Amino acid sequence: MKFTTTAAIAIAAAVVSALPQANTQYPKIKDGEVFHLMSLRTGTPVQFGQIQAADSSLYINAKELNFACGNTAPNYAQFELSNGTLSLHTDNPPQVLYVDRSGMGQGVLKYTTGAEPLPRNAEREGWTLNEQNQLTFGTNGLQACSGAVNGGYKVWLSGTKNPAGNTDCTPFSAQALKVEEPLTCMYSS
Repeated sequence: MKFTTTAAIAIAAAVVSALPQANTQYPKIKDGEVFHLMSLRTGTPVQFGQIQAADSSLYINAKELNFACGNTAPNYAQFELSNGTLSLHTDNPPQVLYVDRSGMGQGVLKYTTGAEPLPRNAEREGWTLNEQNQLTFGTNGLQACSGAVNGGYKVWLSGTKNPAGNTDCTPFSAQALKVEEPLTCMYSS
């Protein structure tokens, strides 16, 4: 009896260890390469969402966006990371992201266009892609808050529980995926 139980446990362990593992490896994205971001948070409406840009902000699964990419318009924004600064992939004028982690900004995440000045307390440098190609700003990840004006979720820096009074916010991992054939777009500001 003991032998049968031990053998059954050993066989079950061998079968389970042979199953495919969930640790998907993505090629490391290098500085200056173009990528898009997918939101990951199992069991939530933002799981596998596409991060989009419009009206100087980032969104997930917004219904109506105002941006131009020539004749083709993907349902996601394209980004570049260079020396800790995150930009939208555009021609001139540049569109560069910033965060405001102060008590006044509460983790707001926006972008400027061209020579537009940065607001007080805004920070541009500090973005990184970790070993799994997930985007962070310093030690902070991102969160999605429902009720965005154009539908979907507005993206904020994590760290503030209810930024700007939002009460339905979900932290998520922002998975960067390399874009093989980048499009040059202009996002509304």
